[in-house]
Amino acid sequence: MKLNRREFVQLSAASLITARLLEASPPGMPQNVARNMGQDNPFRTVLERLYAMTGETLTGWKWHPDNIPHPEDPALNDSDWQEYTAPQNGEPWFYRSPAHPPVGDGAIWFRKWIEIPPSMGGYKIQGLPVQLDLRVYGGGHPRILVFSNGALVELTLSETEQPIPLMDQAQPGRKFLIAAYAPGPAGLTARLEVNYPPGHSDPETMLDEIMSVQMASTGFPDGQSQREAQLREAVTAIDFGVLDRGDQAAFEQSLTAADQKMQPLAEWIRQFTIQAVGQSHIDLAWLWPWEETIEVIRNTFGTALELMDQYPEFTYTQS
Repeated sequence: MKLNRREFVQLSAASLITARLLEASPPGMPQNVARNMGQDNPFRTVLERLYAMTGETLTGWKWHPDNIPHPEDPALNDSDWQEYTAPQNGEPWFYRSPAHPPVGDGAIWFRKWIEIPPSMGGYKIQGLPVQLDLRVYGGGHPRILVFSNGALVELTLSETEQPIPLMDQAQPGRKFLIAAYAPGPAGLTARLEVNYPPGHSDPETMLDEIMSVQMASTGFPDGQSQREAQLREAVTAIDFGVLDRGDQAAFEQSLTAADQKMQPLAEWIRQFTIQAVGQSHIDLAWLWPWEETIEVIRNTFGTALELMDQYPEFTYTQS
């Protein structure tokens, strides 16, 4: 059975269930990506180039105390706002790094104009979905607000987590004013990302495939040399030269060729299974009366029982 690209990545994840892959990582560069791009990785240059095609870190943010009306208004003149230096690729979260401490004494605002680029890592992105991976952290449990061109696009507690869609089809040159409110002291990291749709060869999936095979193979010495040779042959098929000469169609064909050469590795990795464990967290000390806590517990447990009846092959537990 031939695996499509999404199935390959999903099955590859089975051999990557380790604590180091579950650590929080800044949008600038996930920790597993940074680790796999070490000096001793023979494909480091390839991985870095593919990663550059998935997005770009956003710098040049400004911040201001929450003492002015409508900081989210694109027409607002923010020339007197203070500069904020966000963490760069590979750097830790702002609250872990003395070089990037939180800013502000109370509630604050962040702002930045974002312009959709024509390409990422040399790969033209016109017509592809683009999203903003913005992580804003503030103290306590207040609300965090995110605005795009003056419109509220996210309201969340404590921290932002989900990427914010900007355009279904990227139009180079299109500008967005991003404004984010945080209770302060606060900090942020941000990355503009391209979202490659499934169904065709793309740089992001190829990046995931290479790293998944590398990490999975190191845990199984039997046949490792053969897998390394197969992976080397697949990676060698990726032709960045044609992309640099402006032939993106030929580059995509090289990705397809590399994917085909990865199929024996896909078949090997299918032997693994995924053990997924979900948890429902119920905080008894939250800001609700005990009667509501009982109702939340009843609803949560009731849902688990219904799912057990609907999907008997799954096991549900509750601490």
